[in-house]
Order: sequence, then structure tokens, then C-alpha cells
Amino acid sequence: MFADDTEVWKTVESDSDCANLQMDIDALLQWSEQWLLYFNPEKCKVMSLGHSLQYKYIMTGAHGTTEIARTSIGKDLGVHITDNLK
Repeated sequence: MFADDTEVWKTVESDSDCANLQMDIDALLQWSEQWLLYFNPEKCKVMSLGHSLQYKYIMTGAHGTTEIARTSIGKDLGVHITDNLK
């Protein structure tokens, strides 16, 4: 069983905001391992809207350590969202 369709949104304006988002990701991974409802790190993506901070987010768990890939387009409920919101 996998934790499909989980989304995390956070306003990121500084390096400390990036670190807080990484802590949120870490907390989600701990929760998922506790409940045996795992994330597939290969399907996880990071999209930045309106800023150019290129912080690297990672997932560390039973699967090892994986850097979360960046994307410029996402799809949610059939709606395509781009990083420039066009």
C-alpha cells in the first residue's frame, strides 16, 4: 500500500523556510513508516512557484536516501499546473 496523492504546500521565502519544509517531509516519512503506508520517492516531485531558491530536498527511510526530483509542471484532478502559473 502506498500514500498516493499526498501534497505538501509551503510558502518558501528563505533558507530557513526550505529547512522547515525538509522537516515536514521528514515527519511525513516517519508517519508513513509507522503506519506502513510508504511513499515511492521515484514518484515524488518538487515544484517551486515564484521563487528561484534551488534547495535540494531528500527522502531518507527504509528505501535509502533519494533526492526529490524537480518538475516545472504538475497535474492534480486533471488540471495541469505550471511553475509560472500559466
